[in-house]
Amino acid sequence: MLRKPPPLGFIVRLAWFVSAAEPALPDPRLVTGRLHRGEGTFLSVEHCQRPSCSLGQRACRPRMNPPASPAGHRGNHHARPTGPRGVTGTESLKEQAGIAACQFITDGMALGLGTGSTVRYSIIEIARMIEQEGIEVAGVPTSEDTRQLAEMLGIPLLEIRDAGSLDLTIDGADEFDQNFDLIKGGGGALTREKIVALASEAMVVVADDSKQVSTLGAFPLPVEVDGMAWDSVRDGISDLCPGPVALRGGEDEPFVTDNRGYILDCSFGPTISNPLDLESRIRAIDGVVEAGLFVGICDAVVMASQDEVSTLVKPGGRLG
Repeated sequence: MLRKPPPLGFIVRLAWFVSAAEPALPDPRLVTGRLHRGEGTFLSVEHCQRPSCSLGQRACRPRMNPPASPAGHRGNHHARPTGPRGVTGTESLKEQAGIAACQFITDGMALGLGTGSTVRYSIIEIARMIEQEGIEVAGVPTSEDTRQLAEMLGIPLLEIRDAGSLDLTIDGADEFDQNFDLIKGGGGALTREKIVALASEAMVVVADDSKQVSTLGAFPLPVEVDGMAWDSVRDGISDLCPGPVALRGGEDEPFVTDNRGYILDCSFGPTISNPLDLESRIRAIDGVVEAGLFVGICDAVVMASQDEVSTLVKPGGRLG
């Protein structure tokens, strides 16, 4: 059955966010040429001005509850089609995966709202579900960019200290392997992202299939560090890392996180076969705030490919 178009108030809020997306004095972290091209990079929602916007498409599609894992399943994961076939184009892949991840949301949930160019589609879909389907949810944002987007779309927000345990976090990833371990932090929000994910009963990652790897590390591992100690931390990590360890943005204009820390991008290459051990060794270095390795936290990946959008569920995970 067809649903009515989005109410005017919802469209007005979305249009207001689009018009406000370019600040008069842009944050130097967001200036063209200085963006780190990872999952965490936040993009505007200007696509929603087009007739093909997901708001219009999804308004005519019923939301599905996630089916249970098949009995007796074996292997590292299983795939279920959750979106239309023939998806093409990077942005379309991200859009379909971001929307499909919302199948795990039910009324009354407290949600972790991730950061990134894919998760923004999930956030837009959550706002539509609140407006059109009447669900009641509250979100904990993992970055100031996500907070701004959620506020403009009318999503109720909580502070992590007030939320207690969260039901679900939806976030992106720069890489994920067959064990559902992740590299995150391409946009510099890794510390808040990990705090929120660890406070959640389950975590769903949205990604396109280019993020799937056999061994983590081709994407440079982000590590947030104390800005006063970044050079000594770089020396410590260099003892572990076979490739360059670079200060994001450079010494003259370093990238500054929402926590006022710096980011070191560590070129391990696809060598991280024991991410738990590496995470422990990096975090033991004085001056390290957090490492962008998410080990044993992710329970499912909603992945878009050129053929379909599929859900990969971790066997024995919290969503299995």
